[in-house]
Amino acid sequence: MSRLDLQKLTLLLALVAGLLTFGNSFFAGYSSQREQLFEQTLEANRAYARKLADTTDQFFLNSRRELAYAAEVLSTRFDERGTARPNGSSSRASSSAGP
Repeated sequence: MSRLDLQKLTLLLALVAGLLTFGNSFFAGYSSQREQLFEQTLEANRAYARKLADTTDQFFLNSRRELAYAAEVLSTRFDERGTARPNGSSSRASSSAGP
């Protein structure tokens, strides 16, 4: 059997230390990049959700305005009894016209 001398032990120790250092730096880089990727993805999702919420809010506001306008227009076309008036006539003209 060959004996391990000091030179071989030193070389083995240097190789193990180098491999451990490489492994540690690789793991640290992987962990750091993974964390950054998660944070960037979360921030992008937050921004998208904020924009989608603003767009939805604006859609509902516009819908309410359109419905209010349509209700106002339709309310002028009905008399007090809830029946539609013919176009061009008002409720006063139809009630004041006698036989």
